[in-house]
Amino acid sequence: MQLIYLIISILFIIGFYCVGRSVSNFFEINDNIKKISDPVYQNTSIGLASFIFIVHPIFFLGFFNYWFFFIISLIIIVFGFYNFIFKYSSSINIFKKKKFLSKNNSIINYFYIFLIILYFLLSIGPITSADTVNYHLSAAKYILLNGKFPSSFYVSSDPITGAGELLNAFALSIKAFQFTSLINFVGLISAIGIIKKFSENSNLNSELKQLLFLCILSCPVLIFLVATSKSQLFSISLIFISYALLFSSLNNNYNQKSLIKNFFICAVFCIVAVQTKISFSLSFFLIMMTFFIYFRKEKILFYFIFIFITLFVIGLMPQIVWKQNIYNYPFYNFLINPFPLNIPGYLDVLTYTKNAGAGKFPLSFFIPLSLGDLTQFIGVGSFSLFFLIKYNFNNKKSLLIIIFIFILIYSLAGQKTPRFYVEIYFLMILFLGSILRKIYQTFSFKLFKFLIIFQSIFVFSILIVGNYTLLPGIFSENLNKTVLSKHASGYNLYNWVNKVLPKNSKLLTTHRSTYWANNETIYFEIAGYLKNVDNIDKIYFLEKIKKDKPNFILFYGTDGHNYTYHSFNFYECTNGLFLKKNNVGFYETRNIFSTLKDKYNGYIYNFDSSKLSDCVKFN
Repeated sequence: MQLIYLIISILFIIGFYCVGRSVSNFFEINDNIKKISDPVYQNTSIGLASFIFIVHPIFFLGFFNYWFFFIISLIIIVFGFYNFIFKYSSSINIFKKKKFLSKNNSIINYFYIFLIILYFLLSIGPITSADTVNYHLSAAKYILLNGKFPSSFYVSSDPITGAGELLNAFALSIKAFQFTSLINFVGLISAIGIIKKFSENSNLNSELKQLLFLCILSCPVLIFLVATSKSQLFSISLIFISYALLFSSLNNNYNQKSLIKNFFICAVFCIVAVQTKISFSLSFFLIMMTFFIYFRKEKILFYFIFIFITLFVIGLMPQIVWKQNIYNYPFYNFLINPFPLNIPGYLDVLTYTKNAGAGKFPLSFFIPLSLGDLTQFIGVGSFSLFFLIKYNFNNKKSLLIIIFIFILIYSLAGQKTPRFYVEIYFLMILFLGSILRKIYQTFSFKLFKFLIIFQSIFVFSILIVGNYTLLPGIFSENLNKTVLSKHASGYNLYNWVNKVLPKNSKLLTTHRSTYWANNETIYFEIAGYLKNVDNIDKIYFLEKIKKDKPNFILFYGTDGHNYTYHSFNFYECTNGLFLKKNNVGFYETRNIFSTLKDKYNGYIYNFDSSKLSDCVKFN
């Protein structure tokens, strides 16, 4: 069955490729795309972005259900299969026609091809990422079964659920599990296609062009992004396409119609990226403002403003207004912050989110500071900024202003983890290509090149290990279960819970990997952010839980348990032990260097939710 799921996932990708090609033909945007990339690299992204932009606002009308997701997904697969076989199959010859593999037998030439293959193999591996089984697929599963976004007040990831999880729901409806990570590989190929085109425009020789590919592919954080159902890398590619179209608009003599098309594509792609993650709002703002500033004296400025307002209202306002109704928090606040700060604990959630990685910033961009950071840094390529500062190229001033504004704002107000800077890193590598012919013989660049190749070997090694560890899980059910039991967060614990709990049970839990649970779970995550709030505010959440009527509660630990979820003690709410299992699981991770191998025990208690909140003691 696992191979069947993989085939379905690939067919789903092909379906969106064909959707993208049809959209490009219908709106006559192929010539615009050809300025920045061969369309074959971008068709899937165009198809996905067009689909999300249309479906996401409509979703809030409230008529989606399981069968709607299934039928739409099936139609896309059939449409893709038919068109690919009978109309677009010639697209697969692009590598031959464009001489993707050159006659140059340099090791770099073949090395980057091997890296692309390894990234692809990693993207089709089993679902194991902790974030994935926490909310990227848990939320998608909820959307599929309920036809709406999750909106519990005690799960901090619910307010940030977006278009990425909605897209994952379509994939889950047809069991296209690998599709949820394959879209990130699509994003990687999209970026490579843009780098390739700009390299050709700069008349780079084969070796320099392929070195730029390595600057992208050797970025270790891409390993993390490709192998997850978090759609962040796909969204990064949409932003990167928009940056490329922006600078193409500034560097080429477009007529007004083509400029309007470029702006339209950028606005749609940026809005889709923001629909998936609000962190892309900064690039959205920078791209739109650059268009407005450069073309402020042109007659087309009016069209830009009209397109921007129209698409903004259609693409972003439905979810913002919906969130206002759910959380009773003014909609305009959600334009700059995804969390409802009027609800107790969410200010701490925001603070924790913004400060994630702050202790390692900025060294975490350049080197791994622990074994757990081996796939969490950008690396040597970050030093390309120094070349961009030193040497001249077209639109240097505009580019550096964008880069420094981005870095400054994110350093002060955004998250400090390197993966949130990948879009601006891609932009730096794009423009590095325009000065390579000036610097390739300098000592500093030769050192840079050596370090990029060294880092590429490091990434190659990690990819080999990752594929060796995870890829067997796609070949059979038994191998899949073996891989998941070793590396998928929470799989063992919830596998036991699924076997022993009666059907239609409701389980109160603080283990984040709720995607694995077959029964309804109430994930009391917010408990970890309520230590310093008043008891009245804690009771507020308990009353919310009471309405959901959980009848079991789960505890786990290596040294027994004390009936607590952080500052909440539920001892007097329990009605006896339902079941216990020793050594039920451990802190499973994909990191082979993890030392958290000590097994913990699992405890399920009968739970009397009618006693809430009187039965809870606060520590």
